[in-house]
Amino acid sequence: MKTFDRNVHGGPYVLLYPDGTKITNIPGTEVPFTLNEYKEVVGKAYQRITLYICTAEDFFTSSIREDEYYLAGKMIAVSIVHGGPGPNFLSEDLVSYISGQSSFKASVGDITDEEIGKVLQEIQNSPSVEILQDLMIRNSAMLQTAGCFRHVRSCDQKKMIVEDYLKWYIIHRNNTAIERFKAGLESLQFLTALQQHPTVLTPALCHADVKLSAAEMENLFQPEFSQQGSNRKAQEEKAMSYWADYLLDCEENDSSVTLEEVLMFATGVPCVPPAGMSPLPRLQFLCSTTSTFPMANTCANILKLPLLDTYGAFKANMNFGINNSPGFGCL
Repeated sequence: MKTFDRNVHGGPYVLLYPDGTKITNIPGTEVPFTLNEYKEVVGKAYQRITLYICTAEDFFTSSIREDEYYLAGKMIAVSIVHGGPGPNFLSEDLVSYISGQSSFKASVGDITDEEIGKVLQEIQNSPSVEILQDLMIRNSAMLQTAGCFRHVRSCDQKKMIVEDYLKWYIIHRNNTAIERFKAGLESLQFLTALQQHPTVLTPALCHADVKLSAAEMENLFQPEFSQQGSNRKAQEEKAMSYWADYLLDCEENDSSVTLEEVLMFATGVPCVPPAGMSPLPRLQFLCSTTSTFPMANTCANILKLPLLDTYGAFKANMNFGINNSPGFGCL
């Protein structure tokens, strides 16, 4: 305490968790943080969590002071209202909270902190009330910080404890940033529309694993043909028919390669980004003297197809080339 008193002076100060998140109340209490109030509780039994103190000036030089969360929300709102792309990366729980919905689907696996995730997993898997009570006591500091520390009389309470902690960890401890983000989304009344029609607008905000289709891949890659009427143009058109059949085989799992692996080989990404691809993917054709296997230029999003006489040879060489080129690039 003497060192604490001697080294910490001036201010104002803010109290932070190890990940840099600001703490509003002194952990384990309902008392708003001030330096003097915090000095009174340092060293108490429940205060066994690593915390950091920094000046308000240093803390607010970050994205909160610069209001980057507000700007991000505003940019998203303006983009979607004017027909542009949405972010497609926000979590469903965050969007549900912002839109005023009650659903919450987070799991322990969503926690990135290994120690916290391990504790929550132990609580979630506790087989008896005695073990659950012991876990609550041993991890009281962590649970008190989130307002989840309580006396348990039944093992059934473990589910609620974990859910309450997840809500705090994902939503409530980030309240300042989320409120500024919501303020940005109010631009052009987008937030109002989101709250009134969440099922319509949520897909524009949230990430969704959309499986590629053969038709989508065929439309994505535009071919560059040789001169009309040339012998080479006829070979290229035959290769295009092989390409369409090959994509169908990949979609129907009748190939050792998936559509995602084909796209990864050609462009370096396994799915189409929400904002589209630039430059647009193209198909070029290789003469047999150059290569009988596919090649790619991932910087330019170009896939080069071999010109072969039969579909069997085309499929076998495409599979071999892509399977033996880990990640992406040329064989």
